[in-house]
Amino acid sequence: MSRRQSEILNFILEDVFYALIAFRVFADVMVENTWLESLKLVNEALYHAGRAAFAGIVCIAAARAFRDGSVRKIRVYAVLLIGILSAFSGAELWMLEIAVLSVGLRGMKRDVLLRKVSTALVLAVVLIMLLAFSGIISGEGVARTDGTIRRSFGFSHPNVLGMRFFEIAAMHLYFRSKHLIRLRDAALVLLAGIFVYVAADSRTSTLLLLLLGGAALLFAAAGGPRAGNTVLFGGALFKVFRVLPFAALLIPPAAVFGSLRLAGLPQAADMSSTIWSRINQSLVYYDYYGLSWHGRALMDRNSAGAPAGMYTLDNGYMYLLLGFGVFAFFLFLSGEMCLVFRASQDKEWMLLIILVLYLLFGMLETSFIRPHCNLFVLLLAEVLWPGETGERMKLTGGKREYTADRT
Repeated sequence: MSRRQSEILNFILEDVFYALIAFRVFADVMVENTWLESLKLVNEALYHAGRAAFAGIVCIAAARAFRDGSVRKIRVYAVLLIGILSAFSGAELWMLEIAVLSVGLRGMKRDVLLRKVSTALVLAVVLIMLLAFSGIISGEGVARTDGTIRRSFGFSHPNVLGMRFFEIAAMHLYFRSKHLIRLRDAALVLLAGIFVYVAADSRTSTLLLLLLGGAALLFAAAGGPRAGNTVLFGGALFKVFRVLPFAALLIPPAAVFGSLRLAGLPQAADMSSTIWSRINQSLVYYDYYGLSWHGRALMDRNSAGAPAGMYTLDNGYMYLLLGFGVFAFFLFLSGEMCLVFRASQDKEWMLLIILVLYLLFGMLETSFIRPHCNLFVLLLAEVLWPGETGERMKLTGGKREYTADRT
C-alpha cells in the first residue's frame, strides 16, 4: 500500500471510528436507565445497534493498532488483558470499552471527538425528555419519605436526570473554556442546578452543578483566559488550583476506606439518611464479596437470590474495586489521576475542575466509571499514549496553540 493510500485509509478509519463512538454514546444514553423500554421495538433496535457499533469500534481499534504498529507495545496487551478479564468475570463491559477506546484512540483529535460525542449526548437527552413530555414514554419519578415528588422526565430515576444535566454542563464549559467563559454560561449551569434540585431533588448532582457554575462564574468575572491568569490565577486561587491534584489523590482512599470506617457508626447502621445508607451498603457489599483480582457481577435488591439487606452499591470506587477487580481499580484510577495532573500542568483549569468533580461524584454514584456517563474517560487514551495524541498544546513563538495530526 502506498503512503497516499495509507493516508486515505487513515482518514476513513478515523472518521468512521469517531462516528461509531458517537452513535454508541447516543444508543447507550437512549436505552440505559430510561423509560424507552416501554417502546419495546425501538428500545431493542437501539440496544442491538449500539452493540453492533461497539463491534465496529473493536474492529477499527484493532485495524488502527496494527496499522501504526502500536499492537507491538506491551502496554496495549496489559490494558486489553485487564479490560477483557473484568468483562468476563466482572460487573459490566465498561472497563473493556474503556480499554478498547484507549487503545484505538492513539493520535486522536480530542476536541473533534468530544464535540461529536457531546452532540450525541445532548440529542439523546432531548429526545428522551420530549418523549416523556409528549406522554409517549413514562415521565414518572419517585417520592422521598418526606413526600417530596421527584421528577425523572423519561429517565428511570431522578438521579439519572441530574447526572445527565451535569454531564452536558461539564462538556459545555469545557468547550467554552477554550475561548471565553461568559456570565451567561455560568448562569445557565447554575440554573440547571436549580432546575435539577426543584424538579428531581437530586442533591448530589445539584451540588456538583452549583460548584461547577460557581467556578464558571469566577472564570467569567476574570474576563477570559488571559485575564484570569493575571487577575485570579496569579494569586491565591492559582495556588489552590495547583494543590487541587494532590487533594484529588485523597478522594479514592477516602471513598473506600473512609466508607468502611464510617459504616461502623450507629448512623450508618440505622441508615437514617441517603448518605449513611450508601455508606452502609459499601460495608455490606465489601463483607459479602471481599476483594478479587478479576472482579465479579454484583447483585442488588432485584437480583435473584440477593441476601437480605443488600440494596444497591452507589459508591463508584467500591463498585470499581469489587465489581471489576483490583487490577482494573488501580489501572483506571492511575489513569484518572494522570489526567488530573496533566490538566494542572497544562493549566487547563476548567478541565481540572471537571475531572475533580467527577472524582467527587464517584463517592456517591457509579456514573464516573461508565463511558456514556463520563465522556472525559475518552481522554485516558492520552495517558496510554503520552506525547502521541493528535491534539496537544505546544509553545510556538511565545503563543500557545493546538496542533493536530492523523498519525
